[in-house]
Amino acid sequence: MTQLNLTPNYTLILLIAFVSFFNLQAQPEKVNYKKIEKSINNKSSLFYYPNLFSRFLANDTTLTITDYRYLYYGFSFQEEYNPYWRSSNIDELNKVYQKKSPSQKDYQRLIKLSDEILSKSPFNLDAILNNFTAYEELSEIEISKKWFYKYDMHKG
Repeated sequence: MTQLNLTPNYTLILLIAFVSFFNLQAQPEKVNYKKIEKSINNKSSLFYYPNLFSRFLANDTTLTITDYRYLYYGFSFQEEYNPYWRSSNIDELNKVYQKKSPSQKDYQRLIKLSDEILSKSPFNLDAILNNFTAYEELSEIEISKKWFYKYDMHKG
């Protein structure tokens, strides 16, 4: 059996090629806002925003990563979109976060506060993650799985 005799230069070249290949794979896809705007306003499109958003609100786990991209970027074209909106309940959320052993009542409060945020900012990852965690801690596993799915799809 012949043994590969790679000199340090070839090893370095292979390493650079390997890292470059995976780095290229990790590059995010450029957002085509014109295409998204056209699709979300077309009633016959699979990405028609009112239909897509209804599925999102219903925790539809058949939504794909592409659906989530249209939802997320398409939200900026919706009348209720406000990029400057900030939650007024941050102090209340921080009180829950700082507890060493939150109670069930605390987790229920966390859900209520997070839902208030999501009513204005439906793709807020912190609020989505709060709901996942709270439902998990309340042993409402099926609901927590749906929130985790939303969180995971947003990251993707």
